Amino acid sequence: MLLLHDTANFSRTQHYLEPLIDDALSKFEFTSAQQRSLRRELLADIAVAARRFLNSSKSTEADYKFCTYFSWYIAQRISMKN
Repeated sequence: MLLLHDTANFSRTQHYLEPLIDDALSKFEFTSAQQRSLRRELLADIAVAARRFLNSSKSTEADYKFCTYFSWYIAQRISMKN
């Protein structure tokens, strides 16, 4: 698997996506505890999302960027909490 939690690639990807996650969460009125929980859940989703993204023929055909793909995960988590 490309992004294992203890690899440098995972750390770089996580660091890259953290502002995207924080920006999305700031647009909603969640309590601090809800924001922390959602942030943890989304950070845990990174490895799963990366694996699915790399295995998706659509991502290579349409030249999607991973951050665009991961935005769907953010939207799903937020919609489950609202």
